[in-house]
Amino acid sequence: MSRSLFSSALVVLWTVASAQSSSASWTHDPSTNLAVSTAANYQTRPTITVDGQGGTIIAWFDNRSGSDDIYVQRISGKGQPLWTPNGVAVCTVTGSQSYPYVVPDGAGGAIIAWTDLRGANQDIYAQRVNAAGVPQWTANGVPVCTATGDQGELALSSDGAGGAIAAWLDLRSASTGDIYVQRMNGAGAMQWTANGVALTASAAQKDVPQLIPDGTGGAFVCWEDGVNVNAQRVNGSGVAQWTAGGVLLGGGSFGPRVISDGQSGAIFGWLDQGPATSEYGPWTAHLNASGTALWTTQMSQLFNFSPQKGTDVIDIAPDGKGGVIAAWSDSRNGNNNRDIFARRVGAAGNNMWAANGVAVCTAANNQEGWIRIVADSLGGAVMVWNDPRVDGTTIDVFGQRLDANGVGQWFTPSGLQISSAVNSQSFPTLVNDGRGGVVIAWQDFRNGANNDVYAQRVDNFGFFGDPAPEIAYVQDLPADQGGHVRIKWNASYRDSSPTYNIGAYGIWRQVTGSVAALAVAHGARVSTAGAEADRGVYREVVEATQTTWWEGVGTVLARGQPWYTFVAETFQDSTGAANPLMTFMIDAHDASVAADFWSSFADSGYSVDNLAPGAPAPFTGAYVAGATRLHWGENTEHDLAGYRLYRGNSAGFVPSPANLVVAQADTGYSDAGPAGSYYKLSAIDIHGNESTFSLLTPAATSGVGGTGSPQILALAAPRPNPARSRTLVSFDLPVAEPVRLAVYDMEGRRERTLAEGETGAGEYQVPFDLRDSEGRPIRSGLYFVRLEAGGKTLTRRLAIVE
Repeated sequence: MSRSLFSSALVVLWTVASAQSSSASWTHDPSTNLAVSTAANYQTRPTITVDGQGGTIIAWFDNRSGSDDIYVQRISGKGQPLWTPNGVAVCTVTGSQSYPYVVPDGAGGAIIAWTDLRGANQDIYAQRVNAAGVPQWTANGVPVCTATGDQGELALSSDGAGGAIAAWLDLRSASTGDIYVQRMNGAGAMQWTANGVALTASAAQKDVPQLIPDGTGGAFVCWEDGVNVNAQRVNGSGVAQWTAGGVLLGGGSFGPRVISDGQSGAIFGWLDQGPATSEYGPWTAHLNASGTALWTTQMSQLFNFSPQKGTDVIDIAPDGKGGVIAAWSDSRNGNNNRDIFARRVGAAGNNMWAANGVAVCTAANNQEGWIRIVADSLGGAVMVWNDPRVDGTTIDVFGQRLDANGVGQWFTPSGLQISSAVNSQSFPTLVNDGRGGVVIAWQDFRNGANNDVYAQRVDNFGFFGDPAPEIAYVQDLPADQGGHVRIKWNASYRDSSPTYNIGAYGIWRQVTGSVAALAVAHGARVSTAGAEADRGVYREVVEATQTTWWEGVGTVLARGQPWYTFVAETFQDSTGAANPLMTFMIDAHDASVAADFWSSFADSGYSVDNLAPGAPAPFTGAYVAGATRLHWGENTEHDLAGYRLYRGNSAGFVPSPANLVVAQADTGYSDAGPAGSYYKLSAIDIHGNESTFSLLTPAATSGVGGTGSPQILALAAPRPNPARSRTLVSFDLPVAEPVRLAVYDMEGRRERTLAEGETGAGEYQVPFDLRDSEGRPIRSGLYFVRLEAGGKTLTRRLAIVE
């Protein structure tokens, strides 16, 4: 089995409503990381979510003004801060605002809620910022709950419909508190009972509510209820669905967590006493939508630590197959050497991996008090924690990714150091960025005076930043007949000295599911993870609920260059009626492990037919029996659509829809218009490009009397001159005779014969597309146009420029 996809591409074009110019990007160096906010005073306890477009949104409370306020910043998938440097102010009202939570609004922005001491008691407020970082609701936030007493211990989740659901500990009626919930829509209007719906009313001390969406506008909620952990489901109308006061998950327990089961129920985790001991360890339970327990599982029997709240913790993440992965700290190796362990429980409640959990970190000193974990989209999970292994005092951020089998993927058996900056980095939080990696944010004391907020992207295999290539542009290929674009991309940072770890780049073109299905039905090969982009190979990419298909169009070998290009075919060209974009993605393949690769963000462009057909020639006419019978030579361009014939009363008339006689594919037409008319004829291709015009004058039309002929042999200067793509050569022939019109270089070599043979008397215009007799573009320089007729030679100069 391959190590699988490092970084799957976003299908939508990556755009930002108000991206600011920034030189910042994800660093590859753990000693630097990305500064999210280094404003004055301290920035504390960041929280993070995704923006739905490959980036993240980070919120924190901020003391730059001398009191605690709420700020937020959006970071692009490339690691560029997109909003005001050091963050957008969400709430700066008088009093202290702290401990924000942030969830996506489904439109590139976010909803942020926080605890707020602007009044006599601590309340709950919220604000929404759009994709450009502009607050959308009442300045400094809308009140979620301003009931008497304090409200705190806030938790927040999306409601799945552009709004959010908040849960908190509420002291309005009792010192032991109750758990309340409230739903707000995308406009900031509260949807349930004013100041929230009570989920509990017992005399026991309540604490630490947690919640997730239930998929129908409600939420699954869990909390500490005295010495128990309880759970409840509230529907989209704010009505509790399970037993009054909640379903008991565990007695003598604490530290609840909840995740979705991927269907209609939820999986809960907590720390609980073992069946034959007063010591505590990790447990999980799966409840369906009705609150019925499908299984309850004890994950470890090696507890060996006291139930000291805030010291020993558990966190859980889905395994993507209906089960759960939990991480926790325990002191099986000694009370002064608490370590991190993890275990997976399958969809049937069966324990997986090593008995009592696999060791995630067994480094020196205590790893305790803070663990956060997210799914990695590949059946495993990534976890981060506070770690004082260096000296027992200085805290650093470490992390580890376990695959679906519980095997560590990030180099060292005790985790990867996310930041190696000086002083302490602590309270990390993280999110799966949807591109084969995670973004981790934390509070950082590297400046030695106050905490700031920093972040770092780490991919699935522990590489810092983004090893994926970056598409610079998808542009039309100039001077062609359309159907092609040139893709330029910047190399993966691993495609460089001294290691040159990239072996090749694969180019993929997005196709519809129906196109892919038809191709597969006719025998096309479907790519497995890691297969290079061979022509005609198809690949499916699943992002959350969105599936896209890609067709391989080619491979370019890596050569340690800073950038590469590739010319790819398109299905349609841009025209005046439509501008069909083609979307592409570039893979960078590992040089030593063929199955390992990183995918760029997708980007799009369009192709244009840059070449108009040549003017039709020869163009002749005869006035017979009251009609002008016109004939012309057939154009040979493969994309020819037909011809347009115009009629005017002078040689200088301008062709337009008003004087269009006919548009057709045939090379002849009988016009019943007046004798002695002037005609202009063009060719047009399937993309709407129209050629220059061939002119037929009355003098050159046989059967037209009294119009006369040119009096002398004359050759006009080509126009335009200098010429870049084409020019028009005009000459007058007083009598019928053999003619040669040709183009010569400075050395007298003939580049192209434009006209040759017996020619009737008249005025002629001959188009020249600046190509030689072999059809190759003529290089820029000075040339001569020579007309030979009646024993005379006339010459005009022509300059060709690029």
